[in-house]
Amino acid sequence: MNKFIIKTLVTVALFTVNNIFNAMMPMVEPYKIYIENHYGAPIKFKTAPPQELAQEIGVANMERVLVANTGYTVRNLSIRTAGIGSSYLSPFTDLTKDIQQLHRESSLDENIYKNAVIIIKPSKSYENWNIQINWENKINTEEMSPEEEMITEIMNGMWGSEYAQKVTAISSYQYYDWANKIGEKPNLNDLLFRYVATFMIDKNEPKLKSMINKLYQELDTYKDLFASPKSK
Repeated sequence: MNKFIIKTLVTVALFTVNNIFNAMMPMVEPYKIYIENHYGAPIKFKTAPPQELAQEIGVANMERVLVANTGYTVRNLSIRTAGIGSSYLSPFTDLTKDIQQLHRESSLDENIYKNAVIIIKPSKSYENWNIQINWENKINTEEMSPEEEMITEIMNGMWGSEYAQKVTAISSYQYYDWANKIGEKPNLNDLLFRYVATFMIDKNEPKLKSMINKLYQELDTYKDLFASPKSK
């Protein structure tokens, strides 16, 4: 048997073994990355280090926004608050370590068919960002609740600019500022969610508008009693 035949047989054998090995390995399942804002006020993110210029994407309070369809392509992520003057008072914070954590966790068996959700939780202006990473089934990750969809629609003007402004104000106030001082006062955003859930059943528009007006009036009381939201 000449050397050419031997070399050909070895190449074919290696190719066959490689195909069998690849067939036995589980396929790498792409995952999406979302940011979900529970900070208490609007935030912004960019898929770049803090010092680099890149597109900034806003995330309203209680909103979930897609960061990337394929998580493996994201190497950097930075966030900051989005209020007036935030670009000076609240520079971007680097979340590269959290992205690296996502990449590691994505290969775990229990996360193969899930998407990653980076949850930005309430924190004080003098504290580090409070961040939680969840892995959720894809069918659940990509759907907002009916209540969240309706709140978003109202903020986008479904009932006019007056209610858009009121619901946005209720949803974006940093309730944790007073929650640590007087725990018995309710989070108005939570109450809004409950009233919208009730509306989904009884379809009583005047009633929900009346409750929104009351929550908005109560929000003015909170602002009088406690300091205005702080920029991070």
